[in-house]
Amino acid sequence: MEKKKHRLTKVICMIGAILLIAAIGLFVGGMTAAGWDFSKLSTVRYVQKNYYSRESISSLKIKYANAKIRVVYEDIEQSIHISYPVRVDQNDEEIATVDFAYSEEDGSLTVTEKIEKHFDLFNWDLSAPVLTVTIPSGSICAFDFTAQSGSIGFESAAPIQLNTLTLRSSNGDISATSEGGISVSGDVLLHADNGHITAENLTVGGSLHAESDNGSISLSSVSANAVIAKTDNGDVRSANVTAASKFSAETDNGNIAFTKNLQANEIVCITDNGNVTGETNCLLTAQSLSFTLDNGDLRIQGALAGKPEDYTVLLNLKNGSTNISSGGNGNKTLSATVQNGHIRVQFQN
Repeated sequence: MEKKKHRLTKVICMIGAILLIAAIGLFVGGMTAAGWDFSKLSTVRYVQKNYYSRESISSLKIKYANAKIRVVYEDIEQSIHISYPVRVDQNDEEIATVDFAYSEEDGSLTVTEKIEKHFDLFNWDLSAPVLTVTIPSGSICAFDFTAQSGSIGFESAAPIQLNTLTLRSSNGDISATSEGGISVSGDVLLHADNGHITAENLTVGGSLHAESDNGSISLSSVSANAVIAKTDNGDVRSANVTAASKFSAETDNGNIAFTKNLQANEIVCITDNGNVTGETNCLLTAQSLSFTLDNGDLRIQGALAGKPEDYTVLLNLKNGSTNISSGGNGNKTLSATVQNGHIRVQFQN
């Protein structure tokens, strides 16, 4: 009896293994035929619709569940044109609505996608539809865009001028960069739950806040009154950044890297697990510099502006070595707290 049970168990395991191998073979073959493009597995369909606004728009707010948001500036457009995706079922019936609300009082236009709540086991939405906003070149307004699943970015050869800029994505990258540059008179907020943030050729009259829960933050050729960059899991990279008041970079798990010059009144860097580095030919200029690292090295291979005697140095090093020591009576402050790591700092002169 025991031998029969053992034989039956072996047969069942063999059949299971054969079915598993066959399933893997079918999956690999199917994905190879599809070019490993998972969006081709999507059973959900979208149709594109168009909206034209002839009114003068002072601010544009978009909240979409599943779409990449793309902003294009063109000389030929005489009005704001929005090409937007609408989700449909297998019978081409719309299962989502898109509302356009214009306020004559303040000239704001709000675009909101509303998806009907229903469960369908065989509806797989793996596609990435695109919502395109085309705006006349030279238009000045405020943007507030939210994408639940999708990236957000700009395309323009000409300079872009905005009053304020807010970009949010739960699952997607955010890019506040354009060939012609972006100039914002007010504040800029960039937030990604799961995605990378890039800001380049960006001039901000107010403060720039860039925050990601899971993703890197890259800042290049950026100027603002204050720059705050924070990520839980990812690196913070800075190149040619100017902050009139404060520059702050913080990451729980990642490195903070300065590849080109940084100038601010105050520089603050905090990382729990990662290094803080300044590459060769990178100059850090500030009245106050503060570095806090739990597990990682502080290596400024470029230089801190000025001479060692320009600084009052405050060191708190628990486990590691250093090439500088506490002391001095300069009008600039250098503070470094390192739990486990080494300190190597160079000065300009």
